[in-house]
Amino acid sequence: MRHLRFYILTVLTILLCVVSASSQNLRNYQLKGKINDQENKALSFSSVVISYAKDSVLCQFTNSAEDGTFKLEGVKPDRYLLQITMLGFKSVTKTIDVEGGNKVIDLGIIKLETESTGIKEVEARAINPITIKKDTVEYDAGSFAAEPNDDVEGLLKKLPGVEVDKDGNIKAHGEEVKKILVDGKEFFGDDPKLATKNLPADAIEKVQVFNKKSEQAEFTGIDDGSREKTINLTLKEDKKKGAFGKIEGGYGTDDRYKLKANINRFSKKSQLSTIVGINNINEQSFSIQDYFNMVGIQNLMNSSGGITLSSDDLPFMIDTDNGLINTGSGGLNLNRDFGKKVKVHANYFYTDIRSDVLSSSFRENFLGSGEVFITDEESDRNTINRSHRFSGNMDFEIDSMSSLKFNVNIGALNGDNNTSSLQRTLVLDSVLTNSSESQNNNLSDRLNMNADLTYRRKMKKVGRSFVTKISGLTGYGNVNDEIFYQNFFPFETLYDTLEQNQVQRTDKLDYAWESSYIEPIGKGKYLDLSFAHQNFSKDRRKDFYDITNNGQLRTFNTNLSTDYTNDYIVNRPSLTLKINKKKHVFNIGSGLQQSNLKGDIRSLDQLIDKQFLNVLPSAFWNYNMSNTKRLSLNYSTNINAPSIDQLQPVINNSNPLSIYEGNPDLKVAYRHNASAQFMSFSQFTFTNLFLTLNGSYTRNKIVNSTSIDSLLRRNIKPVNVKDDYAMNSYGSFETPLKFIKSKISLGTNFGYNRGILPINGFDNIMRRLDGGVDLTLENRKKTKYDGLIGAEVNRSITTYSEASNLNQAYTSLNLFSDLSFKFLKKWRSKSSFDYTLYYGEAFRDNPRIPILKSQVSRNILKNDRGIIKLSVFDLLNKNLGVQRNANLNYIETLETQTIGRYFMLSFTYKLNKFSAPQSGGGIFIKEGR
Repeated sequence: MRHLRFYILTVLTILLCVVSASSQNLRNYQLKGKINDQENKALSFSSVVISYAKDSVLCQFTNSAEDGTFKLEGVKPDRYLLQITMLGFKSVTKTIDVEGGNKVIDLGIIKLETESTGIKEVEARAINPITIKKDTVEYDAGSFAAEPNDDVEGLLKKLPGVEVDKDGNIKAHGEEVKKILVDGKEFFGDDPKLATKNLPADAIEKVQVFNKKSEQAEFTGIDDGSREKTINLTLKEDKKKGAFGKIEGGYGTDDRYKLKANINRFSKKSQLSTIVGINNINEQSFSIQDYFNMVGIQNLMNSSGGITLSSDDLPFMIDTDNGLINTGSGGLNLNRDFGKKVKVHANYFYTDIRSDVLSSSFRENFLGSGEVFITDEESDRNTINRSHRFSGNMDFEIDSMSSLKFNVNIGALNGDNNTSSLQRTLVLDSVLTNSSESQNNNLSDRLNMNADLTYRRKMKKVGRSFVTKISGLTGYGNVNDEIFYQNFFPFETLYDTLEQNQVQRTDKLDYAWESSYIEPIGKGKYLDLSFAHQNFSKDRRKDFYDITNNGQLRTFNTNLSTDYTNDYIVNRPSLTLKINKKKHVFNIGSGLQQSNLKGDIRSLDQLIDKQFLNVLPSAFWNYNMSNTKRLSLNYSTNINAPSIDQLQPVINNSNPLSIYEGNPDLKVAYRHNASAQFMSFSQFTFTNLFLTLNGSYTRNKIVNSTSIDSLLRRNIKPVNVKDDYAMNSYGSFETPLKFIKSKISLGTNFGYNRGILPINGFDNIMRRLDGGVDLTLENRKKTKYDGLIGAEVNRSITTYSEASNLNQAYTSLNLFSDLSFKFLKKWRSKSSFDYTLYYGEAFRDNPRIPILKSQVSRNILKNDRGIIKLSVFDLLNKNLGVQRNANLNYIETLETQTIGRYFMLSFTYKLNKFSAPQSGGGIFIKEGR
């Protein structure tokens, strides 16, 4: 309870600051006016900036509305420099004294002259915090008060319309940012966090936010409606010639440590960056997308047919949020221009992750008859995972009409996983039915290499083009499992012991070819005729050896061992009508996919040959109401064919309490997908609205059917169920509250899923309803202090047709606050409080988890190049990994030991070495010739 009182005290403190700011606002002034050209026509999108006359430091800015009017509110009494700029017009600069009894100062009509090319022209280049250039919003980094040692993430938090959450995920104008470029070039692949958490803010001149079109649309000029929210960081001119970066190291209680360094050396033609780091405080240097790219897990072709990868393609999964984790990583990133026609990008990344995860789970399972049994498990997992990733690409412009692009990715992984667990199964809450003690020692190594080559050609006739792409992937995986199970069944006083060595080798060779020909058939209308061929080949052998005589005797188990090869071959011709208008993009088409799944189960001398023929329609409509308002609708279809693992009638008893057997009668699953998105962003008020709705319907979905015997042993077999459908929606709204110089953000989410899972001959139908809302209040002007408060509440309701006594509903509530402020010129304090509460019968003890973090820092050395920081994590020592899962036939509470309270003292040093002096700020005057 005292933690909640602390949170309330924190909230009241911030609210007191807000009320104080509001009262001060009553003594402030409003500046207004109108901007016209020489013919008295209103000029919209003009930049209006006021800076303090004494030192040219930015005070406020805005853009003129469509009728040319502008307002600057909350202006304190002082002398200011007013600067008005507009592309194609001469800038206007004048001094304004804000004083007197009239709280509204009307500047009247300000006329801008068309820019001329006189011999002795004087050009004034004023600070322009935000510039709108068609579909790009450009921020002047120097206009936003980033701290001397801030990284790019700290800069982005200060930009209107840009949000960065506590995990480092970025949203711009309501949409998730998928890619960050540096001077238009890739930085360590597709992981935005590698750029935002490593590049220094003071190296950035401009931040450009835009919707990037697909590569094919950019080349052909035919918009396919595909958009990816992208941020491009343009470097300051002096940072393009020299070296910069920072080094950070820290040590704390309980032997906690971290060391991180980022060094960049740039020139006109090349960018070279390196990142290294080690820590034992659960900080990771990559995202899950970066991990997928590393191991080559990606579709060879981007098509409506799609390919679903099985879990066999995943070498290991890493839990980076819970447990005790030691991480070492390092990487190099290179961009190099060889003349005007050849551009090369390459990067290498290495990670070494060692984790110790202690966890306990409480699971309520049900039988088809409505009976319930409990599974209680404790486990300890120790892992060592090492990975190498290399990726690169080369763009070669053959001439103005054609180009080549080559991509390559290589990923190598090595894992050592040791797990021990104790599991008990009970009925009537306390009667033991079986127990299992197990140990699993897993060694794995994998290598994946994939490459693709794309040729693009534009013809003389505008709109006519040809694109062809060939792709290939090869790799292998070795897994060696030493497993031990000892199961006890008290009703029959029976002990069942299994000790095995399982050795698996997988080789794969995938290749694909796709060509597309576009023919214009009228103004803004095109036909896209394409053909794709894909071949996925896998050769896998898994040998089982029974170990007896205290580990002295290994006997090959013929009945369980498998040896097979399979090919999944796809041929898909498609025809699409594309309509491109000024504000509309409309695509409608269909593909005819012929799929052939061939398998040779050599261990059974059995052949599998299945043919699938499916029509795959698709449609897309994108309506650009304006540069900052967009509506899009999308419909697609895809199939999921069963794998050989699912088809082969072979028993897998790797877990004696959960035996798996394939089903040769499986059908292909056919899925319909639909989505709608609406986005609106106002560059005048910085109000944004983002709405999305997604839905899917699957026929013949492949699920696992479970039968449970009297000793509660499971027999699992994949089957087709009639259908499955799901929908989810998300919305976010953000707008400034000018009277308290803050902004308010509101987010909502909703989801519904209906699934079928056969249990002991009954088709159990599960319906799950999830919904939530979050509200955040955050200050906008972040020069002296930065604070936010908020709350998020989520509700989950799950019902079962065959076990209504397991119907559940629970609520989670998260209250959070962040506060930072500067004092005594060089000092800064930061603190955050996160309080999570769970309510509902689904939890045994309704956990409450308060997490308090705090730090104080001081800038030192010349030009504030150094910073000393003392920080504390989880001051209340209450951190606990709690997760709630609801599946088709069980509900589960999972608790995982994770890192607790520690104190750390750290030092950061900023590196700067440039070939030219840094330029100053303010106004630059240039005399023309």
